[in-house]
Amino acid sequence: MIRLVGTSHISPEAIKRIEEEIDHGADCVAVELDMGRYEALKSGRKGSYPSIFFRLLSWIQGKLAEKTGVLPGEEMLTATDRAMENQIRVYFIDRPIYETLEDFQKLGILEKAKIALMCFTGIRGYDFNLREVPSEDIVKKSTELLSKRAPELYRVLVEKRDEIMSSALYELSEENEDVLAVVGAGHLPGIKDRLSEMGVEYVDKTFK
Repeated sequence: MIRLVGTSHISPEAIKRIEEEIDHGADCVAVELDMGRYEALKSGRKGSYPSIFFRLLSWIQGKLAEKTGVLPGEEMLTATDRAMENQIRVYFIDRPIYETLEDFQKLGILEKAKIALMCFTGIRGYDFNLREVPSEDIVKKSTELLSKRAPELYRVLVEKRDEIMSSALYELSEENEDVLAVVGAGHLPGIKDRLSEMGVEYVDKTFK
């Protein structure tokens, strides 16, 4: 069984949910990190992004974080630290960040510009509390919108990573009875679809 906990990277509510699920126990905890990002978060270093668009995205996320008091990535550190405190094994299941950055650099300027436009304009018609994880409906519609408006960008930032994380979770589920997976809520639709295709039993603990 895989327990999925989707997060918003600046949400205090997400941190609370993670702590609750880990304290229930698990054979292992899988987090949406690679070793490089984990070490950077742990040391407090800010990522050095080669693209102005990633720097812009990081800046916007930082500004939103000022409203919630939770730094981007803090929920992933909470998951790893809490698991270690409970003597639960931790696995980093995300694609290495340098591979994602390399693919991003190959995209055309128009495709890159779309992410900046979407960050500034937001998703019209949606209103939710930044301190909470967006609803399941908003998450699903948001990922669908990105896949339609910027398909190549979606492939690099979401789809490829969904594939890698789903495969890693499948392997962990073969060796463990209770796997707790902490991933960004935007990855939930793709991961759940892939787990279903692979016949892996899961439960989504994100939305109550």
